[in-house]
Amino acid sequence: FSDANAKFYCRIYYAREFHRMREEIMESSEEEFVRSLSHCVNWQARGGKSGAVFYATEVPRLTTCVPQRPTALAKILGVYRIGYKNSQNNTEKKLDLLVMENLFYGRKMAQVFDLKGSLRNRNVKTDSGKESCEVVLLDENLLKLIHDNPLYIRSHCKAILRGAIHSDAYFLSSHLIIDYSLLVGRDDTTDQLVVGIIGEEGGGMETSMF
Repeated sequence: FSDANAKFYCRIYYAREFHRMREEIMESSEEEFVRSLSHCVNWQARGGKSGAVFYATEVPRLTTCVPQRPTALAKILGVYRIGYKNSQNNTEKKLDLLVMENLFYGRKMAQVFDLKGSLRNRNVKTDSGKESCEVVLLDENLLKLIHDNPLYIRSHCKAILRGAIHSDAYFLSSHLIIDYSLLVGRDDTTDQLVVGIIGEEGGGMETSMF
């Protein structure tokens, strides 16, 4: 749409494919999905180095169903480019927007780790000397933590998680995607581990979280 001074646009990438995906995994309507994107607040994500800006929807999370194949991939629900061009002074701006699920929605996280399977510069020093959810910790922090306080997981859960990560890594590598992390959080209320594979967005990317 446009007015006398500027033209605004929204480009939807792979519109049909993402629409079909949302129909498969979400019980909420497309109208509710769009409405939720119009109610976002800035969310201070910690630990990332991509320079991306994050937003979280203010509305209750849209209900999703469990995929048939076990996977640790954080679900991406849409990719957009929004922008405008001012016809008076010929200035323009564009932003890429990626919409994905918030893995930690409704949970109280005790620790959060961003893991890459490397020990090279993968340590975060906390001011208090305690591992806190206020800081996203890295691989070396996890190794130090489990040395004194191991994280226990049931054998069948470990087998499912291992299989999911293996198949997800194969899928990503087959599409030449190599820059991603395993996000791990421990829920302080239920003492459960929440895991998900997330990608690294490039500079200028805006991310909206459900």
